[in-house]
Amino acid sequence: MAASRYSSQGRSVSSPWYDQQVAGCLKTTSKGAKQIDEILEKSPGLSPDGVIASLSFGFWPSFLRGLAKKDRAHILVATFAYHPHSKVSHWSYQENVSKLIDTLVMIQNLRNAVAHLEPIWKPHRLKLRSTASLRDVVQTLQHRHEQIIETMNWCCPASALAAQHGYANRAFKHLCSERAVEAFMQSPFHAGDLVQWDRPARALGDQL
Repeated sequence: MAASRYSSQGRSVSSPWYDQQVAGCLKTTSKGAKQIDEILEKSPGLSPDGVIASLSFGFWPSFLRGLAKKDRAHILVATFAYHPHSKVSHWSYQENVSKLIDTLVMIQNLRNAVAHLEPIWKPHRLKLRSTASLRDVVQTLQHRHEQIIETMNWCCPASALAAQHGYANRAFKHLCSERAVEAFMQSPFHAGDLVQWDRPARALGDQL
């Protein structure tokens, strides 16, 4: 919506801002342009909303990197309207933009790992040292989850609030704990029962 409003000078919230033949179009990377072309080849005449819905999550960090500095600053102000420093001056600094994009890439990578059923608690997955303790891993995942909620809040506080009070958030807090991971290590096939589990007399150790 922010890209549509900006490229159409406020006339539309659903415009083909990605079409390089349209006045006011926005720059995209070659990879992003290829992804859009592939979508339009499969579905000629697809509406702008349909194109956007067909793009992968990975498109957006790349799109933000490829935008012209002036265009990007205005689009980020509108997209992250609830960011505590969301002004054109803030998003004009590359360091601030890079930090945001790094966060989006982190969310993307974590989402992909979860979707592919990969073991997200492994230290290398979280870019921790190989000797990281179970506590380090759990706390890092908890922090990543907080970052996701915070990023949602920058875009849409209502969505962030719904996520915070939803079942998925309660389930995450239950599962992302030292006790839950130890329970899985102790009995992988029964850990999903989510029954109360007490640590054995002898600790399993902090290392994964």
